[in-house]
Amino acid sequence: MLYISSVFNFLSLLFSVCSENEWHVGVIYDDGFDQANYNLAGLFLALKPTLEHYADISTRNSTLPRPQNFKFTVEKFFINQLCSLINNNVHLVMSLTTCSTAEYLESETYRYHLPHIAIPRPACKEKQTSQKTETTTIWIQTDPYRMAKAFLEISEMELASHALILADGLSAIVPEMYDLTLRRKTENEKFYTDFSTQLFSSKRSINSFSSFNEITLDQFIKSLEENKSKITITKSHLTHIFLIHTKSHPLDYITKILENSKITRKYHWILDEIPDVPINDLLKLIDSSSVDKIKLGFFRQFPVLNFEDLSKHKLKMDARLLIKSALYRETHSLPERVTIAAYMIMVSSQIANFIKSFSSSYLERTGVNCYQINPDLDDFGGRLFYNFLSHKAGTSVWRTLWFYSLENFNDTIRNFVSTAYYTSDDRMKLTSKGIQIKQRSSESGLFPNVFQSFNQKVLRVATILDAPFVVSGQVTEEGKIINATGFGIDLLNELSMHFNFSYNLFVPQNGTYGSMNENGEWDGLMGELVNGHVDMIAAGLTINPRRSNYVEFIGPIVEDTIGILVKPSRANDFFFQMFRLFHFNVWIAIICSVIILGISVWLFNRYSPFSGWNLQHSQANSDEVSLYHNLWISLRCMLLQVIHAIWQADLTAFLTKNKLELPIESLKDLAYNDKMVVLTMKGTSTYNMFQISMNHTFYESIYRKLVENPINVYRTSEAVELVKKFDNYVYITEKLFLMSVLQSEERFHLQVIEEPAIVASLGFAVQRGKEYAKPMSS
Repeated sequence: MLYISSVFNFLSLLFSVCSENEWHVGVIYDDGFDQANYNLAGLFLALKPTLEHYADISTRNSTLPRPQNFKFTVEKFFINQLCSLINNNVHLVMSLTTCSTAEYLESETYRYHLPHIAIPRPACKEKQTSQKTETTTIWIQTDPYRMAKAFLEISEMELASHALILADGLSAIVPEMYDLTLRRKTENEKFYTDFSTQLFSSKRSINSFSSFNEITLDQFIKSLEENKSKITITKSHLTHIFLIHTKSHPLDYITKILENSKITRKYHWILDEIPDVPINDLLKLIDSSSVDKIKLGFFRQFPVLNFEDLSKHKLKMDARLLIKSALYRETHSLPERVTIAAYMIMVSSQIANFIKSFSSSYLERTGVNCYQINPDLDDFGGRLFYNFLSHKAGTSVWRTLWFYSLENFNDTIRNFVSTAYYTSDDRMKLTSKGIQIKQRSSESGLFPNVFQSFNQKVLRVATILDAPFVVSGQVTEEGKIINATGFGIDLLNELSMHFNFSYNLFVPQNGTYGSMNENGEWDGLMGELVNGHVDMIAAGLTINPRRSNYVEFIGPIVEDTIGILVKPSRANDFFFQMFRLFHFNVWIAIICSVIILGISVWLFNRYSPFSGWNLQHSQANSDEVSLYHNLWISLRCMLLQVIHAIWQADLTAFLTKNKLELPIESLKDLAYNDKMVVLTMKGTSTYNMFQISMNHTFYESIYRKLVENPINVYRTSEAVELVKKFDNYVYITEKLFLMSVLQSEERFHLQVIEEPAIVASLGFAVQRGKEYAKPMSS
């Protein structure tokens, strides 16, 4: 009996000693956590040995001979739950709930002065960590305003003209985004993204009380694929979809999206968060799909997902040591909220040990009356713990949002890597990985699964010997161009160096830019690219809607206007050109002035009593009363004093200028001039402009002239020679091509008439759907 009593006393003492070093955490969840797929009790039980081993690794000393022991009580939320947990000697409450439940727990934990770490999803609006003084709750959540600002920063970095906010319920993020966008518009920002919103239901039933047009996700995907107008999308080009989920099953949404490979590839998908889904589960889901190189990204609060994040992200030394030792191997297999909770539990146990070193009765809460309105409890422990934990846990770190994006390393290995982060001072910055992607791809750097390099591939490139894009080159019998030079070749060389490819140049079989026949088949450069004979067109291809339906344009490289090349007649091309200085009526006026002046002087000398002849001066002679002599004197005075000065000035100006007389001055003049012969290259956008604009009166007239003309030209230089040779020939094309071909002496004989109302954009082209089209344009 004595022996049994001794054993009992020993076990009681041992239990009391162990209990003193036990850290009891109550974990509360509600319907906001996916408990069906991820059992919290099982997750924390599996983490228990790791947490106990590493929790006090940075603070363990001689006063703590044993590691901390952990006890977890995982329960679904119910009323008066805290009183029950306190009576079971719970030291810390960790809530993984919705916002409303977390706010209720905040008020109750403060009532009992119990430390509380709230990790709610969806986030509570305007709840900032360490902002309130009368609380024992540490809030770890994403602020809706900052998440909306981060979304906006991503859309602007991506230069997305239009983006869609897709949400499975009402979220505080949506009005914040609209408010920020409206502010950008009123501030006259140079670029802002146009956002639309679409609510969807995870069930078949539609919420008739919603102010939005709510549909199911299946209906949305089908409508998006068919591009139906019932989705609230503007006419601008949709490129990015921001998926905001307020329910606890985001993998179901991603599964439905991945089932439609066309939709998945077409858009950039950005999720707000996936806090309750392990990254491994998401990667397995992506691996099981047939979609390659998905542009998918999401935000995280926990700063480490991969091992390299420990060195790249700015973390405190003790936090880095704790995460590296205990958690970094678990970050892919644990939901983010559980990872944050595990980290905070370890940090809180260190704080508890520190407080116990000078307060042995710390957090003794037994015997609490659950029905007492104001329980008489010591506030010292909870408030002190809150202050220490706010400092120790580095709660400012949780204000940084880390953006992770999917990267395909090869056909079988994928992972999410950190490419950017939204700082605590509201700025989006690229990580070193993001900067590397931006330099290689010439895009934003946010998404690794964009085109970055051809890896020394040899491309087949089609072009035409048409300056300035290709000024010179030799064409072989096989249609290959060697020793090519020109503006287009220089640009092609820059692209080849940046994207790591080499190329061979070829000319199309008929030597044209390409036109479509009645059967919808292209020839020329367009035909070579559409039919897959070449990988790229490196020529001044005019960008228009008709061609854009068949190829993807790189550019625009330059913008130009339409020019009309004509041969003007000149006014000074004959020997007696000096006599055209004055018009006929001017000559009549001069002659009459000379005659009138001569007769007036003759009458004065003949009949005036004051003339020298009538006064009989010694120097007077009979010439003074001669009509012929007076007319001659008048002509001589006019020539010397007046006409000579005018003649010299006007003759100098007249003979040193080239007065051109243009046969036409615009396309409209050309349409109504039956003497002119019109030339242009068939298959060019200029030719197609006249061909398809049959409702335009003078365009139709010019097209008839083109059809009636039997002469075909294949280069701008050929057309220039014809216009030089024949006075009634004109050539229509982009002004850039004309000015590059015309030499200085040719410009003296030819004139380019500009049509400023017709603007053409020129660029290269690749096959539709090629991933390298956008980075090359950038």
